[in-house]
Amino acid sequence: MYKTKINNEGKIELWFVGENVKTLHGVYENEEELNQYRERLKKQDERDQFLSHTLKDGKRRKVTLREQDEKSDQTSLKVVVISDDILQVGSLDVQEIDLLISLGDLMDQSIFRAIELYRPAHVLAVRGNHDQDEPFPKPIKDLHLQLTEINGLLFAGFNGCWKYKEQGMYLYTQDQASRLLNKFPSVDVFIAHNSPWDVHERDKDVHQGFEAFINYIERVQPRYFFHGHQHVNQVTVIGETQIVGVYGEIVIDIDFNGEYI
Repeated sequence: MYKTKINNEGKIELWFVGENVKTLHGVYENEEELNQYRERLKKQDERDQFLSHTLKDGKRRKVTLREQDEKSDQTSLKVVVISDDILQVGSLDVQEIDLLISLGDLMDQSIFRAIELYRPAHVLAVRGNHDQDEPFPKPIKDLHLQLTEINGLLFAGFNGCWKYKEQGMYLYTQDQASRLLNKFPSVDVFIAHNSPWDVHERDKDVHQGFEAFINYIERVQPRYFFHGHQHVNQVTVIGETQIVGVYGEIVIDIDFNGEYI
């Protein structure tokens, strides 16, 4: 059930209130802005019903990955990165990509739709703070605090966001995130739902970035750091690391020499 209330600044807060959870969906300047968001929610529900991989006869439609030649001498990966907004997933004019990355706050059905459209050879993902608390179905690989290698590049990831409320999924305090990443190994590409501290942040109340990410970037200098959560498409460079904020979807080439194309 959705409920609204006026905060101390006179803005409208939209909350989802369930039996054991209370989630802040957004803060809006006025009724017009709130109604625009409600209209987007309605369209999202309609699209969910339309997706071809929703439950059918009690079973989820099977999706398969494209086979990739292990002996390929390619020097880059064509990658589609998706995050946060179901309405923007599936609009790119690309096919047979090397890698699909999901940065969270997307239903599994949306990831499956992207798999069907873009035919990736690999799928990596992390959960966002609005995602369900359950394992990813195959063939999606959960990268939270896990390492995987693709074509010579090492990938790892981190779920969720800063703990801006007492209850909810995939929420971490700054200290918890720091402990988890304090001695985490070096990788080429790191994917996360949240952003690093003070990079692409919308605010410090709900969308506070992790200090642990900044410390990790400064310590190991991954080639790329992809994040969602902040609803921006923006690139910031810190040292040798390109921090790429994604909202909706983007397509890029990850060059083995570390160049952003």
